[in-house]
Amino acid sequence: MNILFIVFYLVFIAIVISSFLKFIKELKKQELSEVGVAAPWNLMMTLRIVLILFAIELAIYITGRYGYFKIFGKNSYFDHINLFVTYIVQGPLLIYIMKIRKSFSIREYIGLKIPTKKESLKWSLTFGIIIAVFYIIEIIIKRPFASQYLVDLYKTSRSPLLLFIVVVIMAPIYEEIVFRGFLFEGIRYSRLKIVGAIIITSLIWASLHLQYGLYEIVTIFLMGLLFGFCRFKTGSIYLTIFLHMLVNLEAMVEVILKAVS
Repeated sequence: MNILFIVFYLVFIAIVISSFLKFIKELKKQELSEVGVAAPWNLMMTLRIVLILFAIELAIYITGRYGYFKIFGKNSYFDHINLFVTYIVQGPLLIYIMKIRKSFSIREYIGLKIPTKKESLKWSLTFGIIIAVFYIIEIIIKRPFASQYLVDLYKTSRSPLLLFIVVVIMAPIYEEIVFRGFLFEGIRYSRLKIVGAIIITSLIWASLHLQYGLYEIVTIFLMGLLFGFCRFKTGSIYLTIFLHMLVNLEAMVEVILKAVS
């Protein structure tokens, strides 16, 4: 059984690597045919790039889970180790893919624009009010503030510091670059326009958090809509990264308080 798994695993890894290399050649060829086109990759290319990234993430997941379980045994500590490796591998790959699009700078692509003080204050206050509303709703429906998934993750973690870094710092930066940056622009320049970009990025982002309950997934989707609208109005992902970090920091504080109580 183990031998069969290893064979399938090696075949899958070979397919992912060869597909990625072939796709890079295709991107470079298309870039040469569209010299001077000041726009991100078209919608189909954007979606294919995201699928390639997901395939790479799956390869990292299988590699990590198989190897990690052999060494340490099963526990949820693996989850944030997996995310840590995924971020440091996929981040540079995505930047490389965006750099191939020479006529559209990375700064434009992912919205590296410093927001004004007025924008920062406005969105921080708006976000604070929305978070307060969510707290009131949770009190009314008598729902625990802390996610049980994160509580279990914290309790079984051998490195709470690494968990904190992954959840509060790395996840917001990487996810905002991918969703409100790269994917947002690819959809925005298509027929789906701004509305499609905001809704689709929020749906995909929420669908990647299936380890949480339905309430949390719906909340994540609504947060995605807010982040997408903020990205559109300010033209910047700096604010969405900051707001995302605040959400995850607040969640981690709740988790720690519940775990130690």
